[in-house]
Amino acid sequence: MTGVQTCALPISIAKINAAVGSEFRCGLRQTFAFGAYRACLIGTPGIAVKDVTVAFVGNSHAQMYAPLVSDVLKETGQEAILVHLNGCVPMPDINISRECLVEAAKNVTAVEALPHVRLVILATTWKLTDPMVTPSGKVLRSEVPSVFSASLDRLIDRFEKDGKSVVLIGPIAYPNYDVASIVGRQLAYGHPVEEPLFRPEGEYRAEYGDILSHFASRKDIIFIRPDEVQCVDGKCDFFRDGTPLFADSDHLSQASLNVFRPVIEPALLRSVRNSLN
Repeated sequence: MTGVQTCALPISIAKINAAVGSEFRCGLRQTFAFGAYRACLIGTPGIAVKDVTVAFVGNSHAQMYAPLVSDVLKETGQEAILVHLNGCVPMPDINISRECLVEAAKNVTAVEALPHVRLVILATTWKLTDPMVTPSGKVLRSEVPSVFSASLDRLIDRFEKDGKSVVLIGPIAYPNYDVASIVGRQLAYGHPVEEPLFRPEGEYRAEYGDILSHFASRKDIIFIRPDEVQCVDGKCDFFRDGTPLFADSDHLSQASLNVFRPVIEPALLRSVRNSLN
């Protein structure tokens, strides 16, 4: 990917700096012990944990979508438990480490034990070049994309066999550098911006095309495609109208969620309403 000079980016340093570290996180006072780690509640307040009907399961890449999910839940009068195992992926049979495997398994079991959950929303990191570990300790490298996909399939099947509907939020194109912080500093000091402000869509499709096709073909789930709004005219943007979509190297900023709202909110709203019938 080629660098981009400052002239290619409308200069609004304050707007760029405001995005730094601005992804959503559960407030410390709102979190409570759950499963292997902790959780928080989002949506319509006042519903006891044991009575929630929606579980939002994943890691910090689930947390970053929480404001959108919360808006849908408020519209439908529902509350969800946000189960965020940060630093891991949610699957209990492959993960980033053996410790993550144990913790993910505890979280899945804890969600299954909630008596009224009828809908599970899954969102996770989709970094298919990172090595994964199996319960036996085997490290997976080149086969990660297919193994990652198969592991998610098994987790979805497990929730469905437990009587739950599943929504899966798909991958986005990551910048893999601290977009807002680095670009903001470079502009502030009058330096050219050499880091890419987008990823070529062809590169993104080459990496994720098979996974996108696979989960889109699963008619038993709702598969949400945030890449459909991030990738436009051959580019998967890291900036949109001079504003960073990312708070850091891979988390969406809260302000940028409105860019993704048109593709995420209607699908979530339909899923939540269907789960209540």
